[in-house]
Amino acid sequence: MSLIYNIQFLRAVAAMAVVFYHLVMHFDYQWSVLSPFFSFFSQVGYAGVDVFFVISGYVMWLTSQKTNRAGEFIYSRLTRIYFGYWPYFFITFALLFYFTPNLIDRIDLMGSFWLTQTKLHLLLLQVAWTLTYELYFYFSFSLLLLLPRRFMPKVVCFLMMFIIVIQGYHIIFNDMYAIEKFPQNSLFLLFFTSPFCLEFLVGCLLGYFFEKHRLNQMWLILLAATVIFAAGYYYQSVYLLPNAMMSQGYYLPQRVLFWGTTSVLVVAILIELNLRGFVIRKQLSKLLGGASYSIYLSHMPIIFLFSQLGYFSDIKTTEKLGFVFFSVIAVILIYSIFHYLVIEKPLMKLAKLVRYKFWPLSE
Repeated sequence: MSLIYNIQFLRAVAAMAVVFYHLVMHFDYQWSVLSPFFSFFSQVGYAGVDVFFVISGYVMWLTSQKTNRAGEFIYSRLTRIYFGYWPYFFITFALLFYFTPNLIDRIDLMGSFWLTQTKLHLLLLQVAWTLTYELYFYFSFSLLLLLPRRFMPKVVCFLMMFIIVIQGYHIIFNDMYAIEKFPQNSLFLLFFTSPFCLEFLVGCLLGYFFEKHRLNQMWLILLAATVIFAAGYYYQSVYLLPNAMMSQGYYLPQRVLFWGTTSVLVVAILIELNLRGFVIRKQLSKLLGGASYSIYLSHMPIIFLFSQLGYFSDIKTTEKLGFVFFSVIAVILIYSIFHYLVIEKPLMKLAKLVRYKFWPLSE
């Protein structure tokens, strides 16, 4: 399985978009000349998660070319998730225990540790809600590996249609995403058949597509991605703001329609460019893409730490606003790369050594 460097680059961009989204919440920026920059990421930065889900599906499909053994696959995915996440679980717990110990009683610590808790407000590290989906994707895909490979694309398409029919029925006849009805929906509708699953499944189909085909008219794909992104931005700006955004669960179908579709097209473009030999900063993409998981997990505890230290208070000039914002970004990047190289990579290496004891014939 060859490394797609452009996907590594996109991982880093998606992680940084989420970082920007959470960081701009701590600033009153309307008076600043940086307002358009901050406003943009406050409206679309969260869509980095949609990019992650599409990439996950694509990477899973590529992984299936390397191994068709469900046990080996699920072991490698579980260790990837947990060994990268658990250090940040303990870091976040330590910070909360020191600064706001009263909040810990409201957290589902075991559900947060094992990533079985699906309710955002009960998670210790709230961005970990996406990891719960990732685990669900991985377990589901491991079951696909039990099938002959020629059946896998058909099953993926069937699952997509099943989710669309289930969601469509409850949207049309039960108005399930109405704000007053949303909390009453079952876990089956909100998690197991969530529209987010479609992003992962389409990512799988991208992997299948690029096994035998290529994109011949990339400019059409780019144009479509631009139009759909612009339509989503317009929809959110005109019909939802200032009281709501598509980051809220009530607007999940619209989010997947606009940001999910855009993500699929962008991922496809970068894969095609990589296959044509156009690689975006090969070594930098490899480094930042490798550290993207750490970037995604580290930014919330780091932002929390700076907030508790009063770093975001008393900002009255554009110069100070820019300095504070980009200095926090620099700290997040520097620490994340350090954590990736010194903690995460050795843990992944340990996991692989253990794996080869169970699956010695793996290549």
